[in-house]
Amino acid sequence: MEGLIFGIVAVSLAIWAMLDVIRATMDMNHRILWMVLVILFPIVGPLIYFIKGKKKVT
Repeated sequence: MEGLIFGIVAVSLAIWAMLDVIRATMDMNHRILWMVLVILFPIVGPLIYFIKGKKKVT
């Protein structure tokens, strides 16, 4: 049961981060980099994006 909850949280966090990256106003290279990071690392990637990546949005 804990694995299912962890999976749902991981997928939700990754989807939330991907939607935010799509809506952000950043150049295409940064957008692609963040999307790859979020897809490859569905827990750590979104956390890094929400901590560091949003500050680079111009």
